[in-house]
Amino acid sequence: MKKSFSSQFVIKAAAAVSAITFVMCANSAEPIKITLAHWADAQAVVYTAKYVLETKLQ
Repeated sequence: MKKSFSSQFVIKAAAAVSAITFVMCANSAEPIKITLAHWADAQAVVYTAKYVLETKLQ
C-alpha cells in the first residue's frame, strides 16, 4: 500500500514539475534547449526517488 502510494506521488510530482518547467520555458529565449535540460533534471529526480523507494521498502 505504502509503496504504491509513494510511487504514485513521485510520478505525479514529476509530471507537475515537467509541466511547470515546460510552461515556464515556453516563454524563454531558448525554450527547446532549456526544456531539455530541465527535463533531464526531472528524469534524474524521478529515477533517484524511484530507486530510493524501491531499495528502502524492500
